[in-house]
Order: sequence, then C-alpha cells, then structure tokens
Amino acid sequence: MKKIPLFFLVFLLYPSLAFGLPIDVAGQTLDQNDVIYLLSRQMKVDTEVAALAWSEMDPSKKKEFISHISDVLILAEAGKLRGLAFNSEVQRQLKWDSINTLAKAYVDRVKMDWVVDQKTLDSFYRANLTRYTAPQKILARLGRSFLDGEPRWYSLNELPKEIRVALGENMVLGKLPPVLGSGGQTWNIEILEMNGSQVLPLDDVRERVLRDLRSSFLEKELARLRERFSSKIDIDTN
Repeated sequence: MKKIPLFFLVFLLYPSLAFGLPIDVAGQTLDQNDVIYLLSRQMKVDTEVAALAWSEMDPSKKKEFISHISDVLILAEAGKLRGLAFNSEVQRQLKWDSINTLAKAYVDRVKMDWVVDQKTLDSFYRANLTRYTAPQKILARLGRSFLDGEPRWYSLNELPKEIRVALGENMVLGKLPPVLGSGGQTWNIEILEMNGSQVLPLDDVRERVLRDLRSSFLEKELARLRERFSSKIDIDTN
C-alpha cells in the first residue's frame, strides 16, 4: 500500500492552510505573527526581515512551512494527551525555557540603553589595556595546511590584518581555528612559542572590546538587581 506523505495528510485534516491565516491546529490558534516569529528563528534574523521574506515567499513554500508548524502543534497536543505535560523532566525544561526566554528579553531591553559609541569604546579600551596584549613575536607554522612550510618567527605587524584579529581573539599555544583571508584563502595557524609583549591596537581587537564593554554593562545591571532582589548564595561545601 502506497503511503500518503504527512504533508498531504495535514492538508486533508486542515484545508484552511491553503486559504491563509489564522488557523486552528490541535486546539491552538496559529496566526501570521506566530509564523513570522518562527521563520525569524529558523532564519536567525529579526522579525522585520522575516516578515519581508514571508511576503516574498512562494505560496507552495508558505504552505510547506505552515504544515511543518502544524505537525509540531499536533505532536505537542499528542504529548498532552499522553500526560507528558505532568512529567517532571518536561516540566523542568518548560520552567527553564520560560526563565531563559524572560532573562534574554530583559537583557535585550536594557541593552538598548547601553552607550556603545566610539568615545565609550575608546575609553573602555584605554582603561583596560592589559586585557588586550599580545606577544611581539610568535614562532608559528602558517600556511594553507598545518603541514605547509617550516616554523618561523613572525612579528605581529607583518601578519595580515585578518590573522592579527584572529590572534587578538585567541592567542594561545597550539593550533588555532582556520582564518579566512581577504582574498578568500584559508590560513591555518599553529603557534609554537611566544616572545615579548605589546598592546594590540583597538582596530585589531574591536569586536572583543565591544563584547567586554557590553559584559561590563551587564555586570553592573546584575549587581543592581542582586541588591534589589537580595540575591544570596550560601552553598555548604562541606
């Protein structure tokens, strides 16, 4: 007997999928805002970009995407009927999914007030120069593969900017993640030895400084909130 694809079964059960949103699936209402939100998660973009992508999507692709969401809703409803909503592990996951979502939403909101302009970035960088140091020279093997060439000493200034930026992010002995050069080539780097010390220019560590600056803002906000909510952690290590 020939099997009917699940895609077509969904449309037989829910013909309204072919006629737009909102629709009811397994006791849940699915509207266009839900679809755009889920599309933004899949595309890893904001909802404005996802809304534009949705408006330009081929009707058959829209139906396919909605049918996939419907399948998930159907499976979730089946889980409820099996009593899985009362399972302790499921409840714990739902609890922490909710907590993490609220925490992320709060951070997304407060970071809108964080000043991350060039002046603030420069000031933070100058106040924390010791964080952004690197060896003056490195003994490294540099090439298209880790087998290319003999190890030699390099000063950071003679290396391409893409490699300097990568080293600013991850200056450790051993093999580093591959670096994509401006010409499209991939560089493999293995650091064998380091010598001397120097402060890396802001242009080489800009992304790292930006992350550190935002982390400092978040830590200040957390310190304020800990006082407000009287957060005390008392762990018996005995």
